Amino acid sequence: MYDVFIAEVKFIFDNLAVNEETIRWTARRADAAGHAR
Repeated sequence: MYDVFIAEVKFIFDNLAVNEETIRWTARRADAAGHAR
């Protein structure tokens, strides 16, 4: 039971890390597009 909880938390944190990376990448893309104009 406890192991499942740990796995869930780790899964959520992994997803948060991925989302943060995606947001950073998107922000860079938007910034580059802004400079191109």
